[in-house]
Amino acid sequence: MAGAVGATDPAPGRVELVRRPALVVAGEPAVGAFGELGELVPAAWRRLLARSDLPAPAGGRYAEASAGLGGGRYLEVVGVLLEAAADVPDECALALLPAGRWARLLFEGPVSRIGDGFGEVLAWGERNGLALGGRKLDVGYAADGREGPHELSVQVLGAG
Repeated sequence: MAGAVGATDPAPGRVELVRRPALVVAGEPAVGAFGELGELVPAAWRRLLARSDLPAPAGGRYAEASAGLGGGRYLEVVGVLLEAAADVPDECALALLPAGRWARLLFEGPVSRIGDGFGEVLAWGERNGLALGGRKLDVGYAADGREGPHELSVQVLGAG
């Protein structure tokens, strides 16, 4: 099984454009309305941390990928960030993250404020005339729950 991948560290507090290869988050899913995710996502984390069939995450940091499904429903996959061609167990949920441009921010606040960090990225995209959305990626979760920096990324839509 291929190992987990990591990214180069962005500058703290500054949104930047990066090009990413195709990646995948392999792990456990949570699907539901936004208001349900507060219960569903922690349950997915518990299932993930009970698994032993995934590689250790790069730098000890787990990832969470999210995408809107329409109709007010969302898909969150918590797990390990891997190269898209990685061999993963059949029982894994996969969040595919396409190659291309992503807006990225190193967020150094508490986990409870990560939504604010994504808000910063989206506002930056609007100020710079970029259409952001589609998929989001948050890398920085520790298995023991320790707080630390999170790399927040939002897919740039359109050509480029």
